[in-house]
Formats: sequence, structure tokens, C-alpha cells
Amino acid sequence: MYFAQHKYPEAFAEWKESAADTGDPDVINRWNTVWKTFQTSGQLAAMQTLAVLQIQASTYVPPSVIADIYFAAGERDRGFAWLERAYNERDDTLEGIRIDPVVAPFRSDPRFADLLRRMGLPQ
Repeated sequence: MYFAQHKYPEAFAEWKESAADTGDPDVINRWNTVWKTFQTSGQLAAMQTLAVLQIQASTYVPPSVIADIYFAAGERDRGFAWLERAYNERDDTLEGIRIDPVVAPFRSDPRFADLLRRMGLPQ
């Protein structure tokens, strides 16, 4: 919820707490890296670090989640590249794209309309 509201310090703190709750050392280490990056370099660097770490992680992360990270950071082209990957991988979380608040500022981009058309969703 904090992420969608652009309350990044709160979102990162909440995510760090959730990572600690897992008890998984790999998850905790990834989130500690993201948290340190956030504290020293700010939200954009932390989001990019998060995207890279999640891609490298052994657990599957839907491409649409990575797209949201880039859109939240204002990285339009990277966000659309990840949405394209989500479409190609048939990412089932992509179905909520029309109501995703993080993507809302980018809905006027022609790539968004093209993606909806290919998915068979109304604009």
C-alpha cells in the first residue's frame, strides 16, 4: 500500500520487516542490501537494486512486479520493456494492469494501448 502511495521510506521499512519475518537468510540479505542502498543513495537506486536482486534470486518474480518498480522510479522505457516481457511470459498478474496505480501516469503512452489491445482488454 505504501508503495502505491509513493511513501517509499515506509514501503522499504515494511518490506524489510517482512523479509526478516521469513527467517530466510538469502531474503534477509537481499533486503538488507536494498535497505542500505535506500538509506545511502535514495529511492531510485534502491528500486533498481531491488529489481536486479530479485531477478538474480532463485525465486520467481513476475515481470509485471519488476515493471512496477521501474514505473514507480519514473523509468518509462524500462517499465514497458518489463511489461512486454510479462506479456511474452504470460504473466497472470498482468491482468490487473488497467487498475494498477503505479502504471497510471503512463497509460497515455501508445505502448500501453498496444499492450491492452494484444491482451484483448478494452482501453
